[in-house]
Amino acid sequence: MILVGMMSSVGALVCCEAMGREVPFEELFGSVGSSFLIHLQLVLVEAWPDIAEVMMQNHPLWALYVIAFLILSNFTILNVVTGVVCDGVLELASGKPPSSAQEQYLKFEALRDEIRDVYQIGPKDILGQLDRRGYVALLKSLGAKVLLDKMHIALPSTKDLENV
Repeated sequence: MILVGMMSSVGALVCCEAMGREVPFEELFGSVGSSFLIHLQLVLVEAWPDIAEVMMQNHPLWALYVIAFLILSNFTILNVVTGVVCDGVLELASGKPPSSAQEQYLKFEALRDEIRDVYQIGPKDILGQLDRRGYVALLKSLGAKVLLDKMHIALPSTKDLENV
C-alpha cells in the first residue's frame, strides 16, 4: 500500500503542477491534497470516467496518463492481495506435513477395523443385524462413544436416542 501511496503522491504532484493553475481544473488539481485525493479515487476506480473526462478537456493525451495510472495502481493492488493470500497458504501448509496416500489409507483401514469391532460387540437380533434397541444400545456403549469422539461426532442426548 506504500507503493500505491507513492504513486498517488507523485501523480498528484505532476497533475498539480501541470493543470493546477488552469481555471476549470483548479478545483480538482489546484492543491497537492485535492490532487492526491483525486488520484486515490483513480486507484479505487471510483468515478474515474468523470475524472478522465475533466483531464482530457485540457489535452487528449491525459487519457493515456489516466489509463497508465489505472493499470499500474490496480496491478500493484492485485500483487499485494496475491502476496497476502500466498503468505497465508504457505503459513497453513508449513504447519502440517502432507500425509501420503498410503498413510491415509492405513488410517482409513484402522478406523474401519475399529468400527467393525464396535459393531461386532453390539447386540444383534436372530439374523445378526442390529434392531432399533440394539442400535441405541450400541450408541450408548463406551466403545462407540470413544470412536465417535475420535471422529469428532457428537451424539444426541440419551432421551433423543431412545426416540429414534
